[in-house]
Amino acid sequence: MLIFAGGDDQLWPAADSARRFAEMRPDRTEVHIYPEAGHIFSVPGDYAKGMWMGGSAEANAAALQDSDRILGERLADWSR
Repeated sequence: MLIFAGGDDQLWPAADSARRFAEMRPDRTEVHIYPEAGHIFSVPGDYAKGMWMGGSAEANAAALQDSDRILGERLADWSR
């Protein structure tokens, strides 16, 4: 399982949940937590559709870029 989570997620405790998954299945879980990112990495800022998402525009953009890179790498590895 590949999990990406924002440490400043204001919708739910995504980082804590991601860590719990990793503790339950450490051999099958890869977790990447972006401490200053919010719930949705592509949201410009911390507010979307009437709900607080957390993170800043900069942190969310950086998390999106890094998580897209990692996802692309893992998909390439898994398809070999």
